Amino acid sequence: MKSKTIISIGTLFVILSIISGAFGAHWLKTKVDSAAVDNWHTASDYMMYQGLGLLILGLWSMSKTDLQLKHSYAQWIILGTILFSGSIFLLSLKSILGSLPLGILGPMTPIGGLLMILGWSIFLFKSMNK
Repeated sequence: MKSKTIISIGTLFVILSIISGAFGAHWLKTKVDSAAVDNWHTASDYMMYQGLGLLILGLWSMSKTDLQLKHSYAQWIILGTILFSGSIFLLSLKSILGSLPLGILGPMTPIGGLLMILGWSIFLFKSMNK
């Protein structure tokens, strides 16, 4: 995965986080209970953190000609963020979505979290061994 792609996805995560935060603060809070709104904001916050992290990593790796990490870490961070935040977003909308079968999403949240941890751990390991 190219540094520019990582930067683009990081930027997209930041944009989506801002939009989802505003959505949760203004519209969603009138439609679901406070626990669902809190969960929504957790998903939005984590998307922002991962987006900013990807931006920093992408920019940093572009400036390091000697650092060829192959960006395998970024793929896990991106997938983990999609699973983690995406599952929480959908679960937060459970009362609105009604009868949709959302049970499978429960396990996706911790799997997404583990993938984010894996991605950051790979980056740590590879960057310390250069």
